[in-house]
Amino acid sequence: MVAADTVGVAFLGVTTRLSAVHRVLDSWSDCLGHRLVLKSMDLPLKSDATAYCKFVAEVRNRRDNFSGAVITSHKVGVYEAAANLIDIVTPTARRLGEIGMLYWRQDKLVGDASDSFAILQVAHRLLKTTESWQKGARSVVILGGGGAGVALADSMIQARDLGCRKVTITEIDPTRLSALRSKIVNWIPPVPVHAVLVEDYADALVASAGEGSLVANASGLGKDRPGSPISRIAVFPEGVFVWEFNYRFIAQAYPTFWDIALRQAESRNLIVEDGWDYFVWNWLGMLSNIVNLAPETSYECFREVANAVRYKSIS
Repeated sequence: MVAADTVGVAFLGVTTRLSAVHRVLDSWSDCLGHRLVLKSMDLPLKSDATAYCKFVAEVRNRRDNFSGAVITSHKVGVYEAAANLIDIVTPTARRLGEIGMLYWRQDKLVGDASDSFAILQVAHRLLKTTESWQKGARSVVILGGGGAGVALADSMIQARDLGCRKVTITEIDPTRLSALRSKIVNWIPPVPVHAVLVEDYADALVASAGEGSLVANASGLGKDRPGSPISRIAVFPEGVFVWEFNYRFIAQAYPTFWDIALRQAESRNLIVEDGWDYFVWNWLGMLSNIVNLAPETSYECFREVANAVRYKSIS
């Protein structure tokens, strides 16, 4: 399929110009049949409400330039500051308290969550038919209570077919922890969901996850800023699924979460997944909504394009 009309998309993040999407966008445009053009609009983490409102207002008031928007590291901030500027906020976005994409439907600007769709695609592939998950503790430890972490927690309790038994999600800030706990209470979760304060390394929490569980790094450490939510001496339980949501890493002097997991993968029978397939599904879901197409029909095309550049110096 050859790309036809031009579709402008605002791209809000922290370091959007480094995203691997720029290397695949032209070919992904062909997959969708539209010429997609991204405009990077970076803001520092935890920007003030005025900046988020200005971003949403620009997308809203310049429809001739923007058919929608993709939001990466600022999903929660956009929801909290600017949801009132959006005509329709979907139930999923309200439940998660995040907005990951903006798109138009019948002259109404829609704010929607983006993470849940992509997370469920990858989680089902990893866990649903895997013996170590089915026979294991089936608990989930999520390091990081931001948008992606919260979406993973919600996805695991919503996907009854995965049979998750318990979810633990961490926060490093007491104020945000209180807000996270209030959000979880409103979910009325069918399985226990614990939000806990972890101000230092989460080594003990990871070690207690149980065999065959899922441990995910949704903190952004190692990507948006240096660091790791676990120390270099942390030990993963046997047969754990380790999901590093990052797919690119900044240079740092000490091991990332990804490095620590890889060093134990063989000896502890870990299944280690990075954020690449999540990245592909997430972008597919967002861009498909912006051009109003069913995402599943384009996954094979998106994956083929992305995998062609997978190992070519992704920064």
